Amino acid sequence: MGQLRRARASIVSAVRAAPFRAPTLQKSKGDEVNSRPVADLLVTLAEPTRLRILNCLSTAPMFASDLSALLDLPDAVIVEHLDALESQGLVRTYPVVPYVIYTLAPQPSIRERLLRSVLDAVRSDPAAQTERAAALGRSRSRFETRVRGAVMNAS
Repeated sequence: MGQLRRARASIVSAVRAAPFRAPTLQKSKGDEVNSRPVADLLVTLAEPTRLRILNCLSTAPMFASDLSALLDLPDAVIVEHLDALESQGLVRTYPVVPYVIYTLAPQPSIRERLLRSVLDAVRSDPAAQTERAAALGRSRSRFETRVRGAVMNAS
């Protein structure tokens, strides 16, 4: 009986001492992806408001206030979601003093394919198509107005 307990104890201690290694997904062109970053990305993309924001930004760069007006949500909510998207590296900011413009950030190949797949699925939705068209129109008109104003104020 004592030998059985010692054998069990050594197995349990060996299992506890072994470090956890995240499983690796299929490699593609030298890229190695751990499941944790992919899971974090999918959790970020699972929020409907973030999908709507990414849908608009996939069409054109936009200001937070334009996204707020377009999606009919408070500025604070939009900024919170933009911060989450930026922390995952999905969104990039460019200062256009005194404003900040948001755009999609370039992604490594595996993340790019995942993001494109999600956006392609969203694009089939009629409401998403309407939001993209409105984003394109609003981005062009508002960007030109704001950039001209910022340039005029800087001189």
